[in-house]
Amino acid sequence: MRLPRLTTQRMKVVVAILAVGFATEWPIARHARIAVVDYDG
Repeated sequence: MRLPRLTTQRMKVVVAILAVGFATEWPIARHARIAVVDYDG
């Protein structure tokens, strides 16, 4: 019975980390793209 709880907690943690990482990396990548475009242009 402990395995399902550990797996569910791990899934929640992984999903939370992925969500936060995606939310934080997306704007950074967007700014990096804009910076690269401005530099090239």
